[in-house]
Amino acid sequence: MTDLVPIDKINISGGTQSRATLDQDTINDYRDALQAGATFPPVTVFYDGSHYWLADGFHRVHAHIMRRVSNIEAEVRQGTCRDAVLYSVGANASHGLRRTNADKRRAVETLLEDEEWGKWSDREIARRCGVDNSFVSRLRKAVTVDEPQSERTYTTKHGTVATMQVANIGKAPPSGITDQWRAEAADSLAGGREQSDPVAANRNAPCSRPHRADYSGDNEWYTPARFVEMARSVLGQIDVDPASNDHAQKTVKAATYYTAETNGLDKEWNGTVWMNPPFGRGVIALFIDKLVQEYGSGRTTEAIALVNNNTDTGWFNSLFNHSTAVCFVKGRIPFYSPTRPGGPGLPQGQAFAYFGLKPVRFFEVFSAVGNVVNMMKPAHAAHVDEDLPLVKEWLSKAAA
Repeated sequence: MTDLVPIDKINISGGTQSRATLDQDTINDYRDALQAGATFPPVTVFYDGSHYWLADGFHRVHAHIMRRVSNIEAEVRQGTCRDAVLYSVGANASHGLRRTNADKRRAVETLLEDEEWGKWSDREIARRCGVDNSFVSRLRKAVTVDEPQSERTYTTKHGTVATMQVANIGKAPPSGITDQWRAEAADSLAGGREQSDPVAANRNAPCSRPHRADYSGDNEWYTPARFVEMARSVLGQIDVDPASNDHAQKTVKAATYYTAETNGLDKEWNGTVWMNPPFGRGVIALFIDKLVQEYGSGRTTEAIALVNNNTDTGWFNSLFNHSTAVCFVKGRIPFYSPTRPGGPGLPQGQAFAYFGLKPVRFFEVFSAVGNVVNMMKPAHAAHVDEDLPLVKEWLSKAAA
């Protein structure tokens, strides 16, 4: 069924976007075409009785938002967020903006990392995502190095679905490693990389799960005040902290902040933003997509996001491509907990991503703790007159 759907009713931050990143040039082209009177094919949404989950047409929706169009023609299908995700991974395989290898990788990883879909055969995942079997096979090996599957489903020659236990194939349990040790190791990592899956946890619940599922003290690690004050010196003030809690605000002191209960993903982020999002796989992408959306809309005027430097992920590439400057921290940030000694034992370093028109100021402050990369690019073309003197100053400093 095709219908006109209010754009503000369509959920575009619910984790149903399967591309590695949206292409700003394409969005701008669509915006200009709309202004010239062009019409586009309907987008595809899934309606669960409460939410319209966008499954196909993210570039078109963003172009309509930029043109301040209130409604958009949509093919409305009955289904949940998971239905939208499953549809999205195969979208654009044969139409629309051509998918990049990173887009295909993100689509496949979306299924592989899901508790249910990850048990499907390589052939079935390849069919759903519109890719080759060997591509899925290579990615499965990559994503299961640290989290081996215990089961995999397959279709028998009789057409029935069976389940194979695969956890112990070709492996022997290491001597001396107990269940207690495994549990303690998992708990140690939980503070920095929450392991909950926002999509698989509840098929009928909204995909945009709140910031952290568990706000118990042992699972919370906080940013040292030094780094928050560095961000404040760049931003001037912190208007919004969308992923926080009461304890963190003793340091951040944002005018507005959102917690697990109030869910910042459902709110507008107006003004300057400081964000230390949950590092859990799948969850962090929701906050990055939301930040890119809020900055692109103009509601967020400046922002600094603190993330792990997972440069091989789709969400990090989205952050990298849409930000103004990025600081790759030298060493690792000593996150702290009020209830536990030591740090969370994160297995990688961190990065600060800056969105705004003061890259030189960001460089002056954050070059003290890491290597800063200037990302001025056409995505900021709307502010080119304001950016130009900053870019000239940046280049003169870099040449010195």
